[in-house]
Amino acid sequence: MSDFEVEVKEENTLPSDLSLPTYVPLRREFMREFEQQFIPDSTDVIYGQQFKQVTSMADHYINYILANSNLEFSESILQKYITSLDNLNKVERETKKLKQVHDLPSVREVTGLQLRELNLNSLEEFQKMNNPSFPGVITQEFNNLPSDPPVSTNQRYYKFLKDAIFVINHPEEAIPDENEDDELNISGGTISLKDAITLNYYDNPVCSSICGHTYEDVSIKSHLRTKRTCPIAGCNTPISLEDLKPDKLMLMRIRAATKKDRHNDKNLETVV
Repeated sequence: MSDFEVEVKEENTLPSDLSLPTYVPLRREFMREFEQQFIPDSTDVIYGQQFKQVTSMADHYINYILANSNLEFSESILQKYITSLDNLNKVERETKKLKQVHDLPSVREVTGLQLRELNLNSLEEFQKMNNPSFPGVITQEFNNLPSDPPVSTNQRYYKFLKDAIFVINHPEEAIPDENEDDELNISGGTISLKDAITLNYYDNPVCSSICGHTYEDVSIKSHLRTKRTCPIAGCNTPISLEDLKPDKLMLMRIRAATKKDRHNDKNLETVV
């Protein structure tokens, strides 16, 4: 037998133990995909776009309903937007945790061990290794890190949608986590649906972005012609026209309360 034939025979000889080793390296293409997840700002851009898309759709729906007095809010639709934002917040927080894990020394060390590929020629070598697996290290370090708090912008809009569902069902009740320092006037255990200046029911409510109090648009603008402070008793916070913004929650309260009154009137007519 020639030397060439012996060499070919040796190359074709399979290892005696073909069992899968405890340590299995990560394939190079998977490693590249993992690294691509951490291109600066790439994930932030994606989440920002998705967040804008969800909030834009929710705003469009709310504005459309408020602009058409004959239409009613669907709690299930609002809940779908809430669920979408909740999922986005969760994924974003977990991705930020994964970014932290990516930069840990223990993870970088394991990453450096993933240079060789597992094949028949390297099987015996890997069977002798006792290295930690890449997925195992990632999982362990990920679980050890605390989750970051929700992103403030997302969380504010998320709370707005939850508050919207509450006021639709309870138009004259304070939102559970509200207190006397919040933006609404609480009187006798209920939310006042009347303008503090004219004592008439709100028609086009606006609120101050400075102190959070709500006013009727026409009356507060008239008030600010002569005074530059909040007219709510005990407040006196300096405000201007630029500080006013539409109070959608109050408008939802008015809409829901009106619907409730109409329903009660119909029931009364039926009884009579």
